[in-house]
Amino acid sequence: MKNNFFLALIIVLVILLIIAIAVGATLFINKKNVGERVAFVVSDEINGRDTEIARIDFSNSVTGELKIVKSGESSKRLKIAWEEINKKTSLSYNSETQENGKLVMYSKTTSKNQEDWKWAVFDYFQKNSKFVIDIERF
Repeated sequence: MKNNFFLALIIVLVILLIIAIAVGATLFINKKNVGERVAFVVSDEINGRDTEIARIDFSNSVTGELKIVKSGESSKRLKIAWEEINKKTSLSYNSETQENGKLVMYSKTTSKNQEDWKWAVFDYFQKNSKFVIDIERF
């Protein structure tokens, strides 16, 4: 009987932990602050390991600046993808927010001169490339 109680308690605690992590991740994703200074660290699999190949820095520019840190085939593919993005005048991206305790997902279109352009670029890479994009906040 005691074992069943402790097992049930552990299951409830694990579920609560999962919910807390999900809420925390959602809050992290939604902290797409307008004036936030960020850079994207772009990695690709090279010789079986994720390796940083470039950074896209949004600290001084709304549209971002690509800085290659490792030359090779991956960086060439990234340059091509970056050129495709820069040809676009607008991009759509998916986001989410909390409204009345419910998670609401939405799609938004933004243009290059808007502060949220970086999040559209992030979403574009997530959907259209095999690169791993990490966010660096400063």
